[in-house]
Amino acid sequence: STGAQMWIENVSLPLDHSISVVAANNDVFVLQDKDTDQAWGYSLTSGKQLWGPVDLPGNALSHLSNQADIAYGRMYIWDIGGYVNALDLQTGKLDWTYTPPSSGYNTPYGIYPLWGFGTDSIADGKLFLSASRMYDPPMFTNGQRLALNCTDGSVVWSTLSFSGRA
Repeated sequence: STGAQMWIENVSLPLDHSISVVAANNDVFVLQDKDTDQAWGYSLTSGKQLWGPVDLPGNALSHLSNQADIAYGRMYIWDIGGYVNALDLQTGKLDWTYTPPSSGYNTPYGIYPLWGFGTDSIADGKLFLSASRMYDPPMFTNGQRLALNCTDGSVVWSTLSFSGRA
C-alpha cells in the first residue's frame, strides 16, 4: 500500500528458458518453465521458495501456450495440449490431472486444445474452459465448453461450443 520494497530474493533460473509468473493469489505466486513444463511456488510475503520444481504432465503442445489461475487452495494450469493440472498451493503436490480425449483426425492436433486468453473462469467449484481455439482455419467440429470439478478434475458437464474467443 506504500510502495515500499518488501523483500529481495535472488532466484537462479535456467538460461534462455521461457519462465514466467503464471498465477498469483493467496500469498503465493507460481513460476512456470514452458521449456521443461515445471512449476515452482513462492511466498508473496517473503519471496522464499515454498515448493518445486513440480513436473507437469502434458504433451508436446503443452510447451506452446498455457494459462493458470488460483482458487480453492489450488493452482490450476491448463495448456493448448489439452491438459489441466491442479497443484496444492501450499505444498505443490499434484492433486489431479485432466487428460484430453483423442480427437482422432477431427483436429490437426490429435486432441481438443484448451484455448486461453480470457476464455476461462472459476466459480461454484468448477473450472470453465474452452476446448477449441481461436476462430481461424482449419476449423474443426466438436469443440466443447467444459466445466471441470475443481476438487477432482472430473467433467461436470460439457456442451458443443467453438468458444475460442468467449
